[in-house]
Amino acid sequence: MPKPRMRRNAESPGFRSATLPNGFLSSDRSPPSPRASSGTILISEGKAFATGTFGLALAASPGEVLMNRGGEDRKHWSQVAEEWVAWARKPNHDAFWAYRARLAAFIGRGNGKALDVGCGEGRVSRELTACGFEVTAVDPASRLLRATIEAQSARNYVVASAIELPFGNAQFDLVVAYNILMNIENIPAALKEFRRVIRPTGQLIISISHPFVDHGRFAGKEMNSPFVVEGTYFGRQRFDGVEERNGLRMHFAGWSYPLEAYGLALEEAGLAVTSLREPVPNLDDGRNHMAPWLRMPLFLWLKARPLAF
Repeated sequence: MPKPRMRRNAESPGFRSATLPNGFLSSDRSPPSPRASSGTILISEGKAFATGTFGLALAASPGEVLMNRGGEDRKHWSQVAEEWVAWARKPNHDAFWAYRARLAAFIGRGNGKALDVGCGEGRVSRELTACGFEVTAVDPASRLLRATIEAQSARNYVVASAIELPFGNAQFDLVVAYNILMNIENIPAALKEFRRVIRPTGQLIISISHPFVDHGRFAGKEMNSPFVVEGTYFGRQRFDGVEERNGLRMHFAGWSYPLEAYGLALEEAGLAVTSLREPVPNLDDGRNHMAPWLRMPLFLWLKARPLAF
């Protein structure tokens, strides 16, 4: 068996965990800002029902709604939902806060229909609402979607998988996948679904932990510490780990992919990249712990549009 290596998690740059041949990664999910008008979507124990803008009526058992065919990632996020809500909603606690303003600028103002896939506790949905979009929030973990609803993060809410979106073709002006592709085993299937529900004039926005950063770590805490890549950059790798910081504990899990895997999946889905950013963090409000990421990118942001077939 290959020797486990240590890696960092993009959500928590200080986090290091053993990367196993088959291991996990996290997504990045934050507290209420502007409130969205509530939709007519209800969540009950064991069932999620959605109706509203799109005339959708969905009834799905959480045990049957899978992020991937094994359901491991859905199960993981269901189990750590309460941990994640506390982690994500503590101001300036994780990396999201250092990139929040730049993310809003990258998204830009809009007034169309937006789909937030893998919404978690709803912080990106709230940012999309503040940008002017009418937001539908989707997550396979009903416990996280409840937190999204309680924070009035969006207009519509649906328990659903990224690879089986319960919407008709060409329904959305914008689809956002913020740090959730690392939690999906079948990225090509997810991107094909995103392409299917995007209008011909719409676009997809993706945030992922930078594939290069995903495979290495800073050798120390000093600002000039070298960044060390261990093992191989290529291939899909799975990992998990626990971080405890400032009185909070979070178990992260997901997948690591090389950049080529994302590029090929976009190509196969008929999506063309129109914009690329490697954002730098904002260190205001005591976020000096993010300073190492002024030297190299922690995240990669993409915009893509459907190609005409």
